[in-house]
Amino acid sequence: GQKWQNFLSVGRVQSPTLALIVDREREINSFKPEKYWDIEATFEEKGIKFIGTHEKNPFKVKPEDLYNRIKNEKYGKVVDNKRFEYGIRPPPPFNTTEFLRESTKLGISVAKAMSIAEDLYSHGYISYPRTDNTVYPRSLHIKSLLEKFLNSIYSNEVKEVLSQEVIRPSRGKVETTDHPPIYPVKPVKKDELKGDYLKVYDLIMRRFLATLGKEARIMNNDVRISVNGEIFNSRGTSIIDEGWMKFYPFLRVREKNLPELNNIVNIDKIELLEKETKPPERYTQASLIKEMERLNLGTKSTRHEIIEKLYERNYIEGQAIKPTPVGMAIIEAMEKNNVDAVKPDMTAKLEEDMNGIEKGILKKDNVIEESKQMLRRVLKELSGKEDSIGNFIKSALNEYREMGKCPKCGAPLHLFKNKNYRYVQCSRFPQCDFKYYLPKTGKVEITGEKCPVCGLPLIKIIRRGQGVETKCINPKCEYNRKKDFLGECPQDGGDLVIRQSRNGKRFVGCTNYPKCKVTYPLPQKGDVIPTLEKCPYCGSPIVIIRNGKSEKKICLNPDCEYNKKGVGR
Repeated sequence: GQKWQNFLSVGRVQSPTLALIVDREREINSFKPEKYWDIEATFEEKGIKFIGTHEKNPFKVKPEDLYNRIKNEKYGKVVDNKRFEYGIRPPPPFNTTEFLRESTKLGISVAKAMSIAEDLYSHGYISYPRTDNTVYPRSLHIKSLLEKFLNSIYSNEVKEVLSQEVIRPSRGKVETTDHPPIYPVKPVKKDELKGDYLKVYDLIMRRFLATLGKEARIMNNDVRISVNGEIFNSRGTSIIDEGWMKFYPFLRVREKNLPELNNIVNIDKIELLEKETKPPERYTQASLIKEMERLNLGTKSTRHEIIEKLYERNYIEGQAIKPTPVGMAIIEAMEKNNVDAVKPDMTAKLEEDMNGIEKGILKKDNVIEESKQMLRRVLKELSGKEDSIGNFIKSALNEYREMGKCPKCGAPLHLFKNKNYRYVQCSRFPQCDFKYYLPKTGKVEITGEKCPVCGLPLIKIIRRGQGVETKCINPKCEYNRKKDFLGECPQDGGDLVIRQSRNGKRFVGCTNYPKCKVTYPLPQKGDVIPTLEKCPYCGSPIVIIRNGKSEKKICLNPDCEYNKKGVGR
């Protein structure tokens, strides 16, 4: 929720960008999945399995008759087996947008990537990072620049590029005269850069090398297999020559090798799979910045700042970007009051006009006057609607954060968040004093469900690397005790449960604290699953740590022989 002492803001770039995210969320929420069916065959040859898909996939009507006719077939006949080779050209040089998009593959936000790039530029490691250009200028002597890196950690890659008969840099679609594309200017010494700084420099260096590399060569193997007259298609893909991909692992072709096939191939199984259409995906920072560029929202220098601002103001959240209740309420209020600031047209026109000034096509004074008129129109739209907009936002926020009825007086319960605490409180406070504090760490989500034990609302606590935990808002509820109970305390017989420290680290503690100070450390990643077994060595509880597909039994006592001998592996 929004901290009410903070102001709510709109902006000519910020608001249309937020509207994009809100519109996408509405699409997702209103999406109605439709069923469809695929028929897949798993073939096997020389111990290698591969999947073939029916050439008529997807089926809108369940193809039971077709499936029943072929489901017990044991062999398929290869009716076509073609190979064709093609090349993939090197990627274009980095402009700002493409650099920021690629940096998200490193787990670095666009705002942080830009900040690091500016630091690297100011220390002379890379060229100016704010640029639209995707064509190296003729004045850039590529060979001389490469020779600077012959004694660097990239010496092998540089030697390989220099050994090419011809070094022909790739070109993008945009060529400007203001600044060149982003490229490395000087090598880094060992241990000179660390962490995210080294990652960003490495990304830029490898992209530069990739733009100078040879074309990658790919071989596709397309196979058509007949199963009782029904055709199944399969494609194998292999890299013949890595070319530029050797230098740039962030863009690669996914290899899938098919075995050498004879005329007849074995069938392992044939499946009729029921599936559903999926809603559009939420924007990531990479896809959002690309969409902003397409719609001419902001500039190469400001787009990352706009996204960061939306996060800072609690209008959006998550890596798969989702609007918060505050963000939803602001856009809904602007739309209800017919404020054009949420539409991309106005800001796109201003950006286009500013580019026109830069290119000498438009006069500065004319653009300024037109901009003033646009802004006056927006202010006029807002004038007199302040109370209406404010009341709508307040009402919408109350609706978004409502999570049930107060058991004392029946008024709505609201979820509140501030810098130090998250809590559930009756909306009639202080007349009604019903209130429960929530865990300090992790993202809180309203489930809309009631606790099966006490009837109060259930919430989800989402902590990175620790999965999703469903809890009753009453911390003393038996529902929470049963879910968190890992075993008996060996010292006083109390309940051992999962706790969170002030800094968000999880551990196991006794419910009789502070009288009993028994604690155990826990791995910070993975789900903790109770077994209700006692350790045969020390008597402490045994739990399962599930991380993805891997599971491991451990004794809660880290010094126990059970763990040292790897009994639970």
